Amino acid sequence: MSTANRDELLRPSDVDTLRAELRSLKLSTGLPILFGGAVDGADLVLSGYVEPAADFSATS
Repeated sequence: MSTANRDELLRPSDVDTLRAELRSLKLSTGLPILFGGAVDGADLVLSGYVEPAADFSATS
């Protein structure tokens, strides 16, 4: 197995990392609504958000 393939297997998905960071920011900042996403070329693709009542994540 090449190093690149092994690293891909061990690396958490970007969506999972984003969700965890949004939850952490919500707890540490107290902000009621947070959203974020990944940059794809010149576009920002919103792929997760956290709101007061629940933690919902958009799926693509």
